[in-house]
Amino acid sequence: MASEESVPEQFPRKVLVLYVDRDDDLGFKAGVQTPVVGREDNLKAAILFALKDPEDSDVNALFAAIQIYDELKRSNIDCELATITGSRRGGLEADLKVREQLERVLKVFNADGVILVSDGVVDEQVLPIIQSRVPVISVRRIVVQQSRGIEETYVMLIRYMHKVIEDPRLRKLFLGIPGVFLMVLSVLAVCNLIQYAGLALGIILSFVFIVKGFSLDERFSEFYERMSRWWSEAPILFFSSVVSIITFLAGLYIGSSSVVELIMKEKRLSSYALGHFLLAPQPTSPIHAIDIILTAIILFLIGRVLDSWLSERGVQWRDLVGIVFFAMSRQTLIELALIIMNKGSLMLLIYWTSATIAICASMIVLFAIRERVHKKGEKSQRIRTSS
Repeated sequence: MASEESVPEQFPRKVLVLYVDRDDDLGFKAGVQTPVVGREDNLKAAILFALKDPEDSDVNALFAAIQIYDELKRSNIDCELATITGSRRGGLEADLKVREQLERVLKVFNADGVILVSDGVVDEQVLPIIQSRVPVISVRRIVVQQSRGIEETYVMLIRYMHKVIEDPRLRKLFLGIPGVFLMVLSVLAVCNLIQYAGLALGIILSFVFIVKGFSLDERFSEFYERMSRWWSEAPILFFSSVVSIITFLAGLYIGSSSVVELIMKEKRLSSYALGHFLLAPQPTSPIHAIDIILTAIILFLIGRVLDSWLSERGVQWRDLVGIVFFAMSRQTLIELALIIMNKGSLMLLIYWTSATIAICASMIVLFAIRERVHKKGEKSQRIRTSS
């Protein structure tokens, strides 16, 4: 049974009959590459899909799209048929894929209007994406009629249970979450804490609501993919970044702990707080918090230098200057911390500050001159080659 919405009075000259499968059942189950444009290719895809999973409602929707296309052709309307899909993961990834495939279809057939065909509300979630590119003149929702007999209902329940087990998204919702709750319930029963079952259920449900409400699972998946791509493209930079982040956090923790201890002792925020942070755990210690923090920054810059050198992109002189700058800043910051704590020397602070600025400025000038000479050499070489 098909329901139709919002048919305009003036019919566009070029109409695209568009079937949208947002969760990519067509690609996942039948292995069909999308977008699929043209009646013949869509008919082949529909038959292949029906042979793979004849019970899927997407099959009926795809055949309905072909039927609508044939009706328009018999009415001598310039039209085309296309199928686009999203992603099994849903969310932003599915919407971006739908938009990208729609752009490819519109390059082949520049439609004035679209008849959207879907098998449910999930696929119609892409309606704003389609309307942002071309007017939607009609929406056809294909609802499969089912027999209401007891035996048929039983068979349908079995089929839907099978779909819950097979579909990754439904499996997490209907099997994963209840499974976690049952496991927690069993642990509480063993520990004679069954009275906390309601509290455990509330914690689990609130966690699920927060994760799904803020799309934390999708963000984590995107972050994991980005990290995997970064690891495959630049393993040295990835490794040095991870080590530097851990080292940096360790330095922050040591320095913050010293400041918190000082505040707890004096019951107020002391003017010595910055000095205690930089020189933590103790001013007489061989290694301070600032040493760990600067080491983290230098490790990151060394990773960038090695990555640029091994990938033959050319080492950036800014990274080399940065390594020298942060290495020499160590003594400057220590003298600053000692002065804050009334234990340092202003002359030593001026000396180390001046030395750091002078050496880094000299390096910048030398690298700038070298870069300018290199560019002039390339320019003269091009002139000689052209002449």
